[in-house]
Amino acid sequence: MADPPPSPGHVAVFVFASRTGAGSVLATTYGFAGSEQDLLGRGLISAGFLDPLKARLLLHVLLSRGASREEVAAAFRAGGLYGQP
Repeated sequence: MADPPPSPGHVAVFVFASRTGAGSVLATTYGFAGSEQDLLGRGLISAGFLDPLKARLLLHVLLSRGASREEVAAAFRAGGLYGQP
């Protein structure tokens, strides 16, 4: 069963990660629709060097503590060792 939609006043937070097994999410390589530049421009947060499992765990911990989108982004910049543009 799907989770209920967020209540008013809550903002959905989306993080994207690389499943390649090594390396970080790209940030400035491609500019077409659906590329990393497009996703970052739409407000998604890069997981940097964190793989999808670690990114999901970090996001879960942050959201369960009531972190804001800005706090989530800061944690991924620090935890993923990757500065977003």
